Amino acid sequence: MNASLATTITAVAACGATGAALWGLQYARRQIDTAVKARQVDRVLALYKDFTSGEVGAARDRFSDLMFRTGERAFGARKCWRPDLESLIPSHSGVENGLSSSRFLGAYPSDMVDGVGKRPIQDLRQVLWCFDRINEARKGHSSLDEQLLISLMGHQVIWWNLLCARLVTIEASHVYSLVQLASWMEEKGWREDPRNKYRKPPENDFPSHEDDVPPPKFSTSPKVHRGLWKQLRPSV
Repeated sequence: MNASLATTITAVAACGATGAALWGLQYARRQIDTAVKARQVDRVLALYKDFTSGEVGAARDRFSDLMFRTGERAFGARKCWRPDLESLIPSHSGVENGLSSSRFLGAYPSDMVDGVGKRPIQDLRQVLWCFDRINEARKGHSSLDEQLLISLMGHQVIWWNLLCARLVTIEASHVYSLVQLASWMEEKGWREDPRNKYRKPPENDFPSHEDDVPPPKFSTSPKVHRGLWKQLRPSV
């Protein structure tokens, strides 16, 4: 074998080794990217599960059920009440009657069996704390699959932001994360996502004139007689 041929073979072998090495690096990078993507998806699914199941899911269901009951009494079928903070504070015998009557959402009615031992304001806190966790995870841009988060939770985030609109005050740190998250969802165009595009707009669940309507004239105290509550409930 002459020197020229040996040199050629060596060069080809070197090129082959380099090509194999590059392919190996690309393959490893694809594997890493796939693993990262899988972790991002898993984190979103874990946050979604936290929001829709367990203690938070139960709190979410109870609180929204009560707000729909109250809204339907005030505005008609399929309308939801937006509470203010005063109405959610549990009433007690130590306050005067006028103040006590303004706290008409301080307890669940007796026919909401799953509300026994629970308070609406506690349930709302559970939901808002969950939004705190979601928003903090969202700020770490590389930790979540943003599109999946928007697809799974866009509608719910905007709906709860509307529900809590009357809780927003200068000192509204309790809803700060929710407001931030909703603003981000809007910037990301959550309404155009296929999962959300054909859903009923969340605004449709809320009247635009509620501040002009007095709160419903009934108590949600657990002491309310079951029969009386059934008379007051709207037919759905």
